[in-house]
Formats: sequence, structure tokens, C-alpha cells
Amino acid sequence: MDFKEISQKIDTEELAKLICEMVNIPSPMGKEEELADYLYNRFKQNERIKVKKQEVETGRHNVITTLKGTGEGPTLLYVGHMDTAFGGDEEGIREFGPGYQPIARRDGDWI
Repeated sequence: MDFKEISQKIDTEELAKLICEMVNIPSPMGKEEELADYLYNRFKQNERIKVKKQEVETGRHNVITTLKGTGEGPTLLYVGHMDTAFGGDEEGIREFGPGYQPIARRDGDWI
């Protein structure tokens, strides 16, 4: 399957909804558990995906998923962060106050 075929299978509305929901869950460094729970439960809904949470520190988890392929193609490993750096006191957002939480907004194809 080539990139064009794969990209046509992506539900852009569902992807945009997922991204907005993730952005709207506060996840400053050290407090990612709510986002980890969200992702774990979301992946758990798909019976083809194996999912587990790995506690690395109290209240801090990795979410590890596996989607088994046919074994005939390359393997993909995707790694991403769940934490954000925003605590409300960083330069450029201080005016919003301590604990500032971004809120996802959608403008056409932009989030």
C-alpha cells in the first residue's frame, strides 16, 4: 500500500477530534496520568490493538500499544511525549496566570 492509499483511509474529522481532546486534557510534566488514562481507554476500544500502561513513577505512565501486521512489511515505532511544558509561569504566557491550560481551537484544517 502506498502513501496515497494510506492517506485516503485517514478519517480527518476523527483525527482532528482526537487531537483537540488530547490538547484539552491538562498534562504538565509529572501530571500526565489523565492523558495516559484517556489514551489507554481510547486504544482499548480497538480489539486489534494490544495496549498496556507502564508506570515509570507514581502517577506517571507510558502507554504502549502494538498493532500486529502481516509480518511482510517494515516495522514502525512511534514515540511521543504526553507531557507539556506549560505551567503558566513560562515567558510568553505569564499574563495568562499560573496553571494556564491551552484549549484547542479549530479553524478549517488548522488546530
